[in-house]
Parts: sequence; C-alpha cells; structure tokens
Amino acid sequence: LTANVEATEFISKFLNENGVKLVKTTPHGEYITAKASIEQWEKMFATTFYTFNHKEQVMKPVVRATHYSIPAELEQHVAAVFNTAQLPPRMTGKKTFTRKSDFAPTKTGSITPAVLNSYYDITSNTGSSKASQCVFESLGQYY
Repeated sequence: LTANVEATEFISKFLNENGVKLVKTTPHGEYITAKASIEQWEKMFATTFYTFNHKEQVMKPVVRATHYSIPAELEQHVAAVFNTAQLPPRMTGKKTFTRKSDFAPTKTGSITPAVLNSYYDITSNTGSSKASQCVFESLGQYY
C-alpha cells in the first residue's frame, strides 16, 4: 500500500463535515477509524442497520447493515467501509494438543531434528532436489 494524502484528507474532511468523530488514522492514511451514531452512518451510506444476535452468544449483539452505498464523491477514494455489512468471523474454541507419550524434548527444552523425527514418525531426513523450501523474516515478521 502507498500513501494517498489527498484521499485521506478528502475523506477526513467529508467525515468532519458530517459530524463524524475521527478516532484514528494509520500512519500512511490507508485506514481511518471513525465514530458516529447509527443514524449518521445510515444517512451517509444510504442504509439501515439492524441488531443481530448470535444464538449462543446472546450477550454480544452485532449491529450491521445488509448493504451500504458509498457516496459518489467518495467512490474514487474508498474501497470498503468495514463493520457495515460484514459479520465478525466465526470464533472457534482454543485448540488443544495432546502429546505423544514418547515425545520428550531434550533436557534443555530445545527442539532438535531427533525430537521432531520421533514426534512426527519421520524415518528419513534425506532431501530431494525436486523440492524447495524458503524461510523469510523481516522486521520481526516471518512466513
């Protein structure tokens, strides 16, 4: 993503003119967090918001619309308005892992090739020139 100062300023001005409070803008202006009443959002995005309740988590209602329209003057600057028609992701419980009875890290607690071989029943560590693997890390992010 690259910064678009003109778009960030235009959207910020539009929101201010419509009585919306700017809460936060990311350093490069690609995301703007704003706060307003439901009535203000309904008017600005030509929509109606509804309260949705999860059948099991009734204490956490979600307010969303079934659709929304971006005002014409914002179309060239806005790709999406989050928390409008998007429901939160389904949350699953914490995963639990069971240990194999023969799994025993070394005394230092480190994971070694031998420990991995034992845990995953790996019988050979011979590689193949037909496969490749890459590890990448930058700024504390790794994939």
